[in-house]
Amino acid sequence: MNRGFTLIEMIAVLLIVGVLALMTTSALAPLAEGYLLARDNADAAQTLAFATARLTREFSSITNVLSGTARTITYEHLDQDGVLRRRTLTWSGTAGTPLTLDDVALLDDILNLEFRYYTAPGQPAQAAWTATSREIETSIRLVSDVNPCIFRIRPRNLRGN
Repeated sequence: MNRGFTLIEMIAVLLIVGVLALMTTSALAPLAEGYLLARDNADAAQTLAFATARLTREFSSITNVLSGTARTITYEHLDQDGVLRRRTLTWSGTAGTPLTLDDVALLDDILNLEFRYYTAPGQPAQAAWTATSREIETSIRLVSDVNPCIFRIRPRNLRGN
């Protein structure tokens, strides 16, 4: 009597192993995609948190807004040494370009950025800074993020309060 496997038995085993491998791969692929998506979202959230903290610190020390539009704001602020400095925060309006502070990239891959100005809480937004404006609302959306980050700051050192 011959010992060994028949050709049909070998084919059956190969088919079973192939089906198991396919099931395992199809079960692991969504897990890997979910991990990559979560990692990308965490990176975007960290980037926005950094930018929000930086802008909050900058805007909190504003003493005078010289001009403000939907994409650019020029202001004077007190630096950490108490020196009055002029700063310009701007975005070109082109998706994927950086938000710059005095021509230095502050935040990369912006999909949309808009500044809105308010004279008081509950009042309608203005597209440009005026002598009566008191609050700055910033809406930032990254290329890699689905939702915009919106925050409003009332500069505490603003002249004329």
